[in-house]
Amino acid sequence: MSNEEKKPQPGEQQHPAKDAPDQHGEIPRTRDDSDDDKHDPYQDK
Repeated sequence: MSNEEKKPQPGEQQHPAKDAPDQHGEIPRTRDDSDDDKHDPYQDK
C-alpha cells in the first residue's frame, strides 16, 4: 500500500481510518479470530 491518499470515486464515501489506519490510531489485531464463529464459547460450561 502506498501512502498516497486515494481519490474517492463518484458516489463512494471516504473512510480515512480504513484507507490509512496507521495515521488514525487504528490498532491492528494481534490474534487470529478466524475460529471465533466456528466455536461455541458456552459449549465447555
